[in-house]
Amino acid sequence: MLAKTVIVSAIGLASLSAAFAGDQKPRAEMPRCEPVPKLLHYEVLDRESRSPHQGKVRLSFTIDAKGKVRDVAVVESTDTWFNQLSVQSVLRWRYESPIRPCRATTTLRFTAKD
Repeated sequence: MLAKTVIVSAIGLASLSAAFAGDQKPRAEMPRCEPVPKLLHYEVLDRESRSPHQGKVRLSFTIDAKGKVRDVAVVESTDTWFNQLSVQSVLRWRYESPIRPCRATTTLRFTAKD
């Protein structure tokens, strides 16, 4: 069996989103990041074995006062296999410190190539 390499692209690293259906009240009250702080560091973890060929995960998260990502939630996913990997990756990201903590969204796209 050949190992597959997973190529990941982050789409709209700091795209904004309106309130999401099903969000709990504290998240709905968190202001959206306007403007979104500059992304200083990001990495996407890689998982090679038995990965689906492709997938997309949309995430919502809080950027705290120090620019760290907190409270990551999966908003939409084409394949749950990528959910945990996506959440773990986004938790490693760092932004410039915002004026106040705020909510942002991003979409990660996964494509496997032989």
